[in-house]
Amino acid sequence: MFAPSRNLDPLRILHGSRGDRYDCPDVDTVDRHIARLRRRPAKLGAQRPDITQVCHADIDRLLDRRAWLTLPVATHEAALRAAS
Repeated sequence: MFAPSRNLDPLRILHGSRGDRYDCPDVDTVDRHIARLRRRPAKLGAQRPDITQVCHADIDRLLDRRAWLTLPVATHEAALRAAS
């Protein structure tokens, strides 16, 4: 299961619109959060009309984190060679 949130690296945690916290260590985990949020309005939409806006806002934040996680990373050595 998941570790308690107090033991997680704060750089891995994404804070949602309503105080929800999402642990985002990798792209697969972010994709699972997005899939779960896409299903939520279908389940709760009639009972909670505001939930759709909240889910879309959190999905946008998760998509930003996903984009950040997929940025190419240059090693320090490669960066030094390119600068020479």
